[in-house]
Amino acid sequence: MFVFAAFLAIAYALLLLWYVLGWVKMPVFVPQPRSSGNLYFTVLVPFYNEERHIITCLEALAQLDYPLDRTEILLLDDGSTDAGPALVRAWLQAHACPHVQLVSLPKNGKKTAITAGITRAQGTHIACTDADCTPPRRWLSLLAAAFEQHQPYLVAGPVVFHRERRFIEWFQSLDLLGLMGVTGSGIYFRWQHMANGANIAYTKAAFEAVQGFGGNAHIASGDDLFLVQKIAQRWPGGVFFLKNADAAVPTLAMPTLRRFIRQRIRWGSKNAALPEWPVRLSLLLVFLTCWAIVLLGAAAVFLPEWRWSFAAVLGIKLLADFVFLGLMCLFFKKTTAMRWFLPAQIAHIVYVAGIGTFSLFNNPRHDRW
Repeated sequence: MFVFAAFLAIAYALLLLWYVLGWVKMPVFVPQPRSSGNLYFTVLVPFYNEERHIITCLEALAQLDYPLDRTEILLLDDGSTDAGPALVRAWLQAHACPHVQLVSLPKNGKKTAITAGITRAQGTHIACTDADCTPPRRWLSLLAAAFEQHQPYLVAGPVVFHRERRFIEWFQSLDLLGLMGVTGSGIYFRWQHMANGANIAYTKAAFEAVQGFGGNAHIASGDDLFLVQKIAQRWPGGVFFLKNADAAVPTLAMPTLRRFIRQRIRWGSKNAALPEWPVRLSLLLVFLTCWAIVLLGAAAVFLPEWRWSFAAVLGIKLLADFVFLGLMCLFFKKTTAMRWFLPAQIAHIVYVAGIGTFSLFNNPRHDRW
């Protein structure tokens, strides 16, 4: 068992070293001083029962520094049953924002809502975020500059958690920071293509050319991952990661353990259906490494001679994670999160092993929120 576990831990550490190398080599995106601002963007915000967050998101979008005559904002209500749509209507009546519209839709899931928004979109470029996000003022300008300077078909932007208070939220914050590093490095090396639906933009023509969410519309979540991989397969090199801390979209972590577990099981259920084998292989390596550590730890409880083996394998993983997450925390100015590194890493091992296992038996054939 130890030999196999040690092999997995070393492979895991080498994988993280590869991600570190990609992140360090990837230049920080710097917009040219004379960005034209000529691209026409339609911002899509699909939402369902988001009365607590939708107005905060809307106010942030209303303060974007991108030209209003080149911006359209569509709030896509997927059959909400709370006061969210009414709050949006009241806000629109109180503010002169003709470029903002509320689109009421029957409840059919997030992918269907996004597709309906793209059908209505007047913009040549689509930018998506979520209702519990507060996009920064320069968000759309940085996305536009990325399209103008690099001519990609899709731009994947960074997402970070904010307003963390409890351990469960700091745990998610570290997890997401690591995912941003994986996303950026994978795109830079053209080896893995991932994205986060809270900060993603693409040309409307590209979405239509790959038939949108066709072929995966029935799978729970994945509006971001399936689309970016379809576009990368159609146009190799056509995906760009926006490495700029000012472009990071803040969002909120799940406030309770129960909601977090339900969300991650739903997310994990789609992994086996992802078209890119490098993504599936990386996820499998992380999953097996965590299970190996769990089993070694259980053996060490009853067999003292296994304790050094357990400590060695665990130490390899912790060291690799410390270097990688420390780098990401520095870049996104989230160094406070490293105070929670050790308990978060222990929890992460159990989380990956447990959630990964449950996800294998979860039915992903429902596009839910």
